[in-house]
Amino acid sequence: MNKYRILSGMLFGLFYTRGFSQEKKGTHFPGFRGTIEIKHSIPGRIRFFVPAFVNSSTGKEFLEDKMCTIEGIKKVEANTLTGSILVIYETEKIDELLIVGIVIKLLGLEDKIQSPEISIIRQEIKKWNEALSYSLSEKTKGLLDMKTALSLMFLFYGVKGLAFSTEAAKSNPYSLLYWAYRSLVLEGDSR
Repeated sequence: MNKYRILSGMLFGLFYTRGFSQEKKGTHFPGFRGTIEIKHSIPGRIRFFVPAFVNSSTGKEFLEDKMCTIEGIKKVEANTLTGSILVIYETEKIDELLIVGIVIKLLGLEDKIQSPEISIIRQEIKKWNEALSYSLSEKTKGLLDMKTALSLMFLFYGVKGLAFSTEAAKSNPYSLLYWAYRSLVLEGDSR
């Protein structure tokens, strides 16, 4: 029990002190993971990483020219090999969050930011499901896919539980029937 208290105290202290050290460095805003990330920030200097900017054939000169015309921005260095954008600015004239907004607008990243973020695990499960569904469909010559097979399994076990169970409370078979109904009948529901 004491090991866990010590470990949790160490983790709490690590995250608690990390918050204070970031206050002195600059912005608390980390960016948008996978779209535009702030890799380093001190007053007067901020470095972004933009994955969409990696190996981009256009946009480097446009970004540098447009940003240098803004009052308060001294220098902009964009590197399309690494996706890095360095902005040197005057802290009295322009705010870091405004610079983030300018980069987002100039690179056209608004749609990526506004789209809902899907976790990596959910993306992988979706890929597995698609692969399994394709394999099952190929094996059964188009008769079944994973969603239909799972729904039929719920339906089978639900009916089996209702017909052959002697328990008074039969919530489990009802749940299975409901899941089968939701997955078979309500195809348009995108949950």
